[in-house]
Amino acid sequence: MRKKIAVLCSMLILLLSCQAVSAVELTGSLEAIGIVDNAEFNVNMGLKLNMNLVEGDEQQVSLQMELVPDTKGSLGDFFPVKPGAGYPKVNALLTTRGQFLNAGPVLTTRIGQMSVKYSDYVGVFSNLGAIEISGGRIGDLRISGLYAFDGDVKPLALRLAGDVDRIQVNGTYVRVDEDQLAFHFGASTQVNERVTVAAQFANDKVNGNAYNVNGRFKVVNGVYLKAGLWNFGDFDSPYINAELKKLYGGKTDGKELGLEVNLAGVTVNGAYMTFDQGGKNRQLMDLQAQRDLMGITAGIKAQYDIKAKSFITNELTLSKVFSIPGYFENVSVTGKYDFEEAELSLVQVEYTSPNRIKWTFTSTPENPKRLTAAYKIEF
Repeated sequence: MRKKIAVLCSMLILLLSCQAVSAVELTGSLEAIGIVDNAEFNVNMGLKLNMNLVEGDEQQVSLQMELVPDTKGSLGDFFPVKPGAGYPKVNALLTTRGQFLNAGPVLTTRIGQMSVKYSDYVGVFSNLGAIEISGGRIGDLRISGLYAFDGDVKPLALRLAGDVDRIQVNGTYVRVDEDQLAFHFGASTQVNERVTVAAQFANDKVNGNAYNVNGRFKVVNGVYLKAGLWNFGDFDSPYINAELKKLYGGKTDGKELGLEVNLAGVTVNGAYMTFDQGGKNRQLMDLQAQRDLMGITAGIKAQYDIKAKSFITNELTLSKVFSIPGYFENVSVTGKYDFEEAELSLVQVEYTSPNRIKWTFTSTPENPKRLTAAYKIEF
């Protein structure tokens, strides 16, 4: 651990030494977050330090470091480290922008801990040690490449994206290991001023195929019709977007028809969908609506299972920002009521005090009392 910190400090000193030969701008932020859970007054503290250095106009160099405790504990357990408290973990990311060859293109190289999304289907890399090079071009297409370290697995990923004859295309190839390869291809275009279409296709050598084709038709300003066909089935990938898998995983032969309205401060999204799941056909109705009324933002989110004749989701959200002159400015209050559970599923109050501390109080059925205080200094 001490060797790791020493190496990071050496990197920082080396970068700072550039001031002797070139103008270097130093910016960054220092952030502390305290959390109180319920009445137990257990305080978990985290400290984040983020520093960026930019050298000259043509080549940029930055170093970002994040210091977090391996175990939950108080700030006293963090500095200095106490026996048994768990050593702080240092995440670092070094970024350089410049040419590898005198006549070559300007590329961005990143080395360290990072999160990168190349594709929702096959290329979501979260908080991994990696090396990434981006900024290259092949004709009209931008190219990026990444080599990551995920335990015993070392995925290699390539991504191409750009505009070809007014069609926005993107493709991602991921080699997980010699037995598992995956790729995703997507394309979208605006056919005319009223019609937009998009298509996605993904394949994983081990876990099959998935596709999604959808279109959007402008009826009048603020009113749109939407339609789509999709098939996901057993498709999976080690680096799939978890939300995408939750939404479509295990579902086949999907069809969807929807309406989107944005008029006079009212936003409505409604959709009917049918698909097969677990050998059974399902039919769902989705509705999301939002409107601002007398300074209060009201939102409805509902999903109804037509065959089961029951709601899957049925929620009302109200939020308002208010001030008490001389005491509080811009206090945000949000409440969410779950009609299915007949309970308040969320109460949240947010306020930033004049000393720049952001206070957040959150209450849910699982965690009735949670107070967060965040303080950030930027320089």
